[in-house]
Amino acid sequence: MIITVEELLNLNNINGLKVIAGCKGIHNKIKNTIITDNPDYFDLLTAGDVIITTGYPFFVLKDDINFGVNTIKMLSDNNCAALAIKCKKYFDALPASILETAELMDFPIIEIPLNMSLTQLDNIIKKRIGTDNESILERTLEVQNKLMLATFGGIDNILEEIVSLTANPVAIVDLDWKVLSYKTESNPNIDLKLYPRKKLFFKNRIEELKLDQIPSSEYLKIAYELTEEDTINSLIIPIYDRHEKHGYILLWETRKDFGDIDYVTLERSANIFALDMKKNKEMENKRNKIKSNFFEDLITGNLTDETAANNLAELYGIDETKSYSCIVIKMDINLDNKSSNGIIMEPKYYINKAVSASYEVSEIYKSNIIHIFRGNYVILFLPIKKTEEVADQKYFSKQFGEEIYRILLKELISIKITIGIGKSYDMAFDLSKSFNEALEVISLARKIDVDSPVLHFDDYIIYNFLISNISDDNLMKFYQITLSKLVKHDTENNTNFTETLDKYLKNGSIASVTAKELFIHRNTLIYKLSKISEIINVDLADSEKVLELQLALKVMKILKIE
Repeated sequence: MIITVEELLNLNNINGLKVIAGCKGIHNKIKNTIITDNPDYFDLLTAGDVIITTGYPFFVLKDDINFGVNTIKMLSDNNCAALAIKCKKYFDALPASILETAELMDFPIIEIPLNMSLTQLDNIIKKRIGTDNESILERTLEVQNKLMLATFGGIDNILEEIVSLTANPVAIVDLDWKVLSYKTESNPNIDLKLYPRKKLFFKNRIEELKLDQIPSSEYLKIAYELTEEDTINSLIIPIYDRHEKHGYILLWETRKDFGDIDYVTLERSANIFALDMKKNKEMENKRNKIKSNFFEDLITGNLTDETAANNLAELYGIDETKSYSCIVIKMDINLDNKSSNGIIMEPKYYINKAVSASYEVSEIYKSNIIHIFRGNYVILFLPIKKTEEVADQKYFSKQFGEEIYRILLKELISIKITIGIGKSYDMAFDLSKSFNEALEVISLARKIDVDSPVLHFDDYIIYNFLISNISDDNLMKFYQITLSKLVKHDTENNTNFTETLDKYLKNGSIASVTAKELFIHRNTLIYKLSKISEIINVDLADSEKVLELQLALKVMKILKIE
């Protein structure tokens, strides 16, 4: 085991050792001892070495004023632990230049008393290191055996063994910091707020901890914030399978300080967890692949047996007591797209962001969504209460989509995101209809230049009907006999009658609401409406004619007439 210079000075079986220079370096770690009076051997010394000498080289070369100073500098630069010297054997005191250099370099010089031989000191240090190494080895084997036995009982048994060995609570989290499993000591004195499948109560900003830079063989010690005033030490050790990271083990110092054997315990446990998590991940990937293939066949209409499709859908997570709406998130990804930190990312990065945002919203709304993805599309199946009115179901699904868009808007830049939402259906077999409606409304929105990024099919059903059933030539003829005169008048006279009519009809022909929206007096609006009726020869109180005008305004968008 490695000990420090300070621990060496405090050993019970050593008396008379004292630091005569470089006291600030007493925390240097001692890994090995070297007895030598040969100055040429100093060049071979490495980090953690303690040089034990009679001082003969410094006495013989006392006239070389640079030798002593350069030797101390070299030993310090090589990260040696200390120089132990029997000062009184050849001279009363080391030269001041050597002591001053040691002070400057924070390099400890230890004076060995005359009644202690060099070999005696060497044996004492080596015995301490050797004895502790044997103890660590024995305990490591004990830890290994206990953990291997616990493996047969699964992850929970291993965690219980870790708590038993370390006397501290421990948890496993995935890469998103969701708690996979945890165990605490009996009668815990601190509430760490650990909940299965919930994100860790972790006030520290994760990105500031640079967790990706922790090597697989090391750990990070942080001050874990319990409240704004209270913190507790926590150890974070990554769970690696070769070069792939699966999550982290966390241990909190609630009962005792973290020691070497505790690290051995976590290190061995991380290896076991990595294998288990890799196996589970492979199995999960296979299950997800099968499920994804099923839902792809379902939404693309490749399944023809309705009963079998509904039964399989229930097997793969569809709740038969709920209606389902299909939400499609389309992202225009190209090689110039950048993340929020300005780095160009692979398309998979954006897909994962959309999936993550969707599940974040699902937690807010407590909805067990299902997702698959195809190309740059993320496809969600959103459960909705069957007992709700159609209008309420539509409102819920739009709110859900808008919340996803709000999150993505913060995290992604230079990405055009469009979210299409299909109607809700009671049977899983009908999800293909909802999927096609979501695709249609995305395509439709781009044809008519809709500004809104979140689109529900029901809001654009008339546009879809016109485009699907009437040719462009017939749409143009309809426009010419209804609104073309008004548009021409606006162009020639620099008026905005077409916009006024559009606002008026969208507001249910309520003059006061429209005037307020247009920032004009109600009498001014009445005058404009009178002029509009005169230009197109239409009575705006005639419901049939009003419907024609509403359709004509939509035709203008379809034909991109401005």
